[in-house]
This record gives sequence, C-alpha cells and structure tokens, in this order.
Amino acid sequence: MQEGRPLSATQVNRDLLRSILDTPKWFWSAVGILGFIVLIAFSAAGLMVNRGMGLTGMNQSVMWGFFITNFVFWPVPAPLVYRKPLN
Repeated sequence: MQEGRPLSATQVNRDLLRSILDTPKWFWSAVGILGFIVLIAFSAAGLMVNRGMGLTGMNQSVMWGFFITNFVFWPVPAPLVYRKPLN
C-alpha cells in the first residue's frame, strides 16, 4: 500500500461533511416542494378527521370500514413484524 500524507482532523471533518454542508440549491427547492406536498396531505387527513369519512365519498359503512381496517392493518403491525431482535 502506498502511504499518503497525514491529514489533520479539520481536513478529515471537512471531507466527511462536504456532502451534508455543501448542498446544491436544487436540493432546497426539492425539500420545499415535497414539504408543501406533505403539508397538503396532512391538511387533507385533518379535514377528513374533522368532517368525517363521508368526505371521501364512501358513504356506505362497509366501504369506510374497509378503509379504516386497511389503514390499521398494514402500517400498525409492520414495525412489530419487521423489527430486529435486541441482543
């Protein structure tokens, strides 16, 4: 192996953190746009909670029961099933 020159701690930190600290301008635009989309999604979910399930157009009890069951069935057990065992 070829020996290189020793780097100072400042140079090592600068090299390791370059991708985090020197983000391109398009990144912040993308974060803003995606944040706006998430805000709209949370607003829609809040409106549905406030006004009720009839807002989705599912006026029959079987339809909204299916909707709520799928919401509870898929996201809730997933962390329990796919978690790693503690050592």
